[in-house]
Amino acid sequence: MPKNDKKKLIDFTTPVGTAKYPHLNNPDTAFDAEGKYKSEILLSPADAKGLMDLINSSAKEAFGDAEFRVPYQKDEETGQVSFKAQSKYKPKFFDASGQVVPPASVPRIGGGSQLKLRGYLNVYMITKTNVGVSLVLQDVQIVEATTMTNGASSAFAAVEGGGFTVDLEEVTADVDNFDF
Repeated sequence: MPKNDKKKLIDFTTPVGTAKYPHLNNPDTAFDAEGKYKSEILLSPADAKGLMDLINSSAKEAFGDAEFRVPYQKDEETGQVSFKAQSKYKPKFFDASGQVVPPASVPRIGGGSQLKLRGYLNVYMITKTNVGVSLVLQDVQIVEATTMTNGASSAFAAVEGGGFTVDLEEVTADVDNFDF
């Protein structure tokens, strides 16, 4: 393919949004053995408008009036717009001040984290009737991390006057002293 035939990359950066089903620390291998790093990001309709317009105009330029797939959907109940971004490559991470986060310092990113996603639009045509735009993830800015602990996070606040509590130090000590 000659250099002039390369398609121009169209960059995107989302506003700060809420992560939904993030697989950013490790790839999701549920539907792909090689795995994909991915996340959905929830934005208000006002925050989503710019990216939706960019996606739609890029698709219309490529496909005219043909029907095309888009990497977002609007929740009719809440009005929020959910964008899906993914890549087979692990994204680079940045903190809220824009500094690179070393791989060993990246927190476990859970749903509810406040993030910005950056990457490029992939305008694709698989067949004449299977066309659309996808978001290829390259970078993640972590504004507020909602971390996962042992694969789970608490869905409950403390109950005043509740009687049962777990002593995590005791549990850890029991595990450390267990005779295998």
